Parts: sequence; structure tokens; C-alpha cells
Amino acid sequence: MANPKRLQIINILREKEISAGELQRILKIPKANLSQHMAVLKQKGIVVARREGNTVYFRLARPKILKAYDIMR
Repeated sequence: MANPKRLQIINILREKEISAGELQRILKIPKANLSQHMAVLKQKGIVVARREGNTVYFRLARPKILKAYDIMR
């Protein structure tokens, strides 16, 4: 959870739901790396995903997650 990229993802998702492609562009990481990070975050119940056509969108699962994130920063 304390992985810097995952913390960065949580910070980005604090503002709004965002597509996987947008996240990849912002983070400047390969698609495979983003998929690994998102799989960990989904498994831990931190983010949820929804599909719209070929696009996957991510958002935080619960607002309380931000409190834990702010403590870790």
C-alpha cells in the first residue's frame, strides 16, 4: 500500500473518477504496470472499476480511504 505510485493513484482519484488511459498518461507508466497497481488496489478494496465500452474507469471505493491516505502522507 505504501508504494509511491499507488499513493499517487489514490491522490489522483481523490478528485474524480478517471479512465485507465488517463491514469497511464498522468503517471507515465506502461499499461502492464498500471494494471498491476490497480489489481492490488482493487483487491484491497481501495478502488472500484467500471467498464464503459472499451474504457475502464476507476474511482475510490470509500471516502474514508482518504483519511488513511492523508495520515500516510
